[in-house]
Amino acid sequence: MTSISVAFTVILPMKKLKWLFLVFASFLTLSIIGFTLWLLQLNSQIKESLEKRTFQQPTEYFSAPRLISVSPRHTKDSWIQNFQQESYRQRDSEQVLRNGDFQVLDQPSCLKKYFAELSPPNNLIECLAFRTQQTEDPFALFSAEQVAVFDDQGTWIDAFAKLDNHLRRASQLALNSRKVAQYISGKPILQVYFPLGEIPPQCLNSVLAIEDSKFLEHQGVSVTGILRAVLNNLTGGPRQGGSTITQQLVKNDYLTPEKTLKRKIIEFFMSILLEFHSSKDQIFESYLNVIYLGQSGPFQVVGFGAASEFYFEKSLAEANLSECALLAAVLNSPGLYNPFTKPENALKRRNLVLERMSQLGFIDDSEKKLAQESPLPRNRNRTISETAPYFFNLVAQELAKHGLSENSRQVFTTLNIEQQEAAQKSLQSGLSQLEMNHKKVQELKAKGFQLEGALIAVDLDRSWISAVVGGRSFRMTQFNRAIQGQRQIGSVFKPLVYLEYFEQFPEESLLSLVDDRKSTIKYEGQSWSPDNYGKKHFEDVPIYFALKNSLNSATVHLAMKAGLKNIQELSQKMGATSHLMPVPSMALGSFEMTVAEVAQIYSTLAKMGASQKLQALRAVKTSSSTWTFFDAAEPSSVVRPLSAAYVINGLQQAVDSGTAASVRKAGLNGNYAGKTGTTSDNKDAWFAGFSPEVLSVTWVGYDQPQSHGLTGASGALPIWIEFMRQMEAQSSWRDFSWPSETEIRAQELVEPDGKKVQMDLLFLK
Repeated sequence: MTSISVAFTVILPMKKLKWLFLVFASFLTLSIIGFTLWLLQLNSQIKESLEKRTFQQPTEYFSAPRLISVSPRHTKDSWIQNFQQESYRQRDSEQVLRNGDFQVLDQPSCLKKYFAELSPPNNLIECLAFRTQQTEDPFALFSAEQVAVFDDQGTWIDAFAKLDNHLRRASQLALNSRKVAQYISGKPILQVYFPLGEIPPQCLNSVLAIEDSKFLEHQGVSVTGILRAVLNNLTGGPRQGGSTITQQLVKNDYLTPEKTLKRKIIEFFMSILLEFHSSKDQIFESYLNVIYLGQSGPFQVVGFGAASEFYFEKSLAEANLSECALLAAVLNSPGLYNPFTKPENALKRRNLVLERMSQLGFIDDSEKKLAQESPLPRNRNRTISETAPYFFNLVAQELAKHGLSENSRQVFTTLNIEQQEAAQKSLQSGLSQLEMNHKKVQELKAKGFQLEGALIAVDLDRSWISAVVGGRSFRMTQFNRAIQGQRQIGSVFKPLVYLEYFEQFPEESLLSLVDDRKSTIKYEGQSWSPDNYGKKHFEDVPIYFALKNSLNSATVHLAMKAGLKNIQELSQKMGATSHLMPVPSMALGSFEMTVAEVAQIYSTLAKMGASQKLQALRAVKTSSSTWTFFDAAEPSSVVRPLSAAYVINGLQQAVDSGTAASVRKAGLNGNYAGKTGTTSDNKDAWFAGFSPEVLSVTWVGYDQPQSHGLTGASGALPIWIEFMRQMEAQSSWRDFSWPSETEIRAQELVEPDGKKVQMDLLFLK
């Protein structure tokens, strides 16, 4: 080989190495530039977020004040149970009552404290005094001391309120409204912001002990923590995430929870940048206020402030060591360590937190032992969170109608917590029973069809919508069947036919006769032959008999006499907003309405023909502290009270011995009136019924209309019965306010079907 060739073979690899070096240097330079630009982008994202970071004030929703009428069904024990559920404090008889306190006084103490100037009730043995909790509700009654008086059986016999240092007799006592929900930007979230300085030190130490004991030392990430976690996970030891508090905050605020290498790398560098721009106090405060800590129905429980109220029903500022340790335990996995659903897991994890705090010197052995012996909290939270969003969905509509934002600071509603809870339970259990016991419903369920329902309740004294359940679960579907679902209403419309008939023929009464023979109605060139249920017809029957047994032929005959156009106009006066065609089939409810519309119509009927717009709002306070109040409109009489009274009395007979007779068979003894509704194709089942105090409308069916074979009596009525059974405990058992020119007379009659019945019928005096 010549020297020239040797030199050439040496030079060629040198050139290759030079090119390789240049390529590598260029790649490295570009990578550094790209990495730098990427870091600058992350840095800009962090800075922009921190500059904009403000705690968004949630919209708080409050229930209605609870007014409790004097009744023997409200015992001393039931009052105490109420106070315990509402987290009132019990005080000794010698102590001064403050807001949120109650005390039980024996006879001498009660007489001395409250009846020095006023004569005491007969049979006074004990009394219970209380002051309601502080609230921002503008209709609050917390300034007054209230007194319930009991006899030797613990039965509530009288009530008094102390106003301006003077004791006065009262027919009702009041418990204030409660905050029942929070929304942030329309999302159901429970969150109460707490500055770091107002969070108990034991809560801070609990989190540091179990989540990141080196938080004050590292610069956002812990390399040793990551290596330890990797080693433990590889060797099969206890699984660890290795994330610092800063990394957890970054993941919660800036990233998705996906477990990928890319996300972990971004999290690593963003954590370092966040520590560069924020102090440890700022990071820790943000973390404790945004960390997810559980679920209350569709409501996310976010931050320690909301979690303390949810789990302990107390402010975070009042949390003790055991409670702080439990919150620190829960944050690791709210589903796995929920003290209500997984108490064993929660207890072990809480005690592990306490053990770790002891090892780090945050607490001594005696404090650890005392905290470990503390019981877990009991789940005393109301269950309405599952369906109450349906009510707030209605409230949002009402806010929009009045030009108010959903982001108003505080919204005071007409929601009755007890009624919402009862409505939810009644609907859910009733639908489950139908799915278990009704063959056709079982078959449809096997095919994937879910039976649904809706229920609206109304406080008739105040025309307040007190409960709205628009389906089995708001988490499953946000479609609100109570206010959005247009369904054929069937026979629940019939009382309007009778109402208009009495308007047109004021000389008629419930004993007046109507033709029930099958006939053909000719209208606008068409023929229609309505049939009775079971194809059973009578000849001439009393009007009350036709109404209580929902006779189709008799109802259509009355409708043609009263005038279809008149009935259409009456329905609109009473609250219908859906379009009704004045055709003969209208008399049998051949058109569609919402549950809310039916509730409005029946509330007008129940108030003896006085129409009053139902309301879900009482007051709203905006973020600028501007108040808007919603006073109930004055009732407007749309029919004669006598006409309404006749129809109500006829519907009482339906409950006593007609299509709704299962009400009495179920053991309900109050004053009730109601009407079943079944569509001809059995796709919709209804019941609308009321006492003098509470109205409730129930619907059952499928979202994709299917013939389920249920009637109003077999499908909707059992749910209504269960709801009203729970309402009987709160009822005053008063009678309907019959017109002064009428009286109720006991009658023994032989009906067209041959049955002998005893009933109370309404007559003119």
